[in-house]
Amino acid sequence: MAFQLLPYSSELRTLWDETASRCRQNSFLFRRDFMDYHRDRFPDRSVLFVNQKGRGIALFPACIVGNDVTQVVSHGGLTYGGLLLTPEVGAAMAGALFDALLRHYAAAGFNSLLVKPAPAIYHTAPAEEEKYWLFRHGAQLVSCGVSSAIDLTAPLPFSTLRRRKVRHAEARGTFSLSSDLDLLPAFWNMLAEGLWKHHAKRPVHSLEELTLLMERFPEEIRLFCVCDGTDDASAVPVAGTLLFYTRNVIHAQYIASTDEGRAGAALDFLFDRLLHTDAGNFPASARFFDFGISTEGDGSFLNEGLVFQKEG
Repeated sequence: MAFQLLPYSSELRTLWDETASRCRQNSFLFRRDFMDYHRDRFPDRSVLFVNQKGRGIALFPACIVGNDVTQVVSHGGLTYGGLLLTPEVGAAMAGALFDALLRHYAAAGFNSLLVKPAPAIYHTAPAEEEKYWLFRHGAQLVSCGVSSAIDLTAPLPFSTLRRRKVRHAEARGTFSLSSDLDLLPAFWNMLAEGLWKHHAKRPVHSLEELTLLMERFPEEIRLFCVCDGTDDASAVPVAGTLLFYTRNVIHAQYIASTDEGRAGAALDFLFDRLLHTDAGNFPASARFFDFGISTEGDGSFLNEGLVFQKEG
């Protein structure tokens, strides 16, 4: 199949989004309304591949990170990236696209390429060709993480400890689940305070960025909070999660709790309601619930307390 490599420009926006919707590694993170919200911090170096008829067949979301103008990253501003392939691209064709990609960046003066492939659970169909061609070109593994996910079609039962905590939360009689977007500022403050207190970190997204993204993607980004109070007027959020909905994965982008929420097992109450009832309104296509990674330092450290919370 003959193809052409096109460096991304705003004139290709519609074609990019249409191609992204057909790629086997499918996520709204690859749509331009998401990728471009922080383009001032991550200068774009993406490319789009088209066939002889001008139809998109593959994408490579990429950017420059920081002051390192010698390295292209796919993608520094997203959870993952890599060579995104439509169903018509086979293994040999993927190799030809990858060769063209490397020649393109070398000609532009780059001497290093960092790729974060999308995890397999995000594939709507198997899409591992990229890893093979990375191997063929001598790529080195520089980071690896552990992520915890549940198969929603064959869910595991909660452990005895987790069930006991859910009963403890229910016995309070004051917890309720809310998806009110007006709770976003309170959730973000809870998240920021918890991250700083326990990990000396800040949220990746500012409150303003999350507000913008939720306005752009109301169906794909949803907030769920556990509120504590005897009535709506007095109830305050004590735990919550911000979920990203892709075609076949529900991802917990952020999970937060106050000290009061931890004492009352509010997160156990929250995920019991999301996973064991229809509270999350998960689409029929969703197969996995992804709690995210529990590793730090590019995978050099496993946070055993965090992974226990996700696995227990």
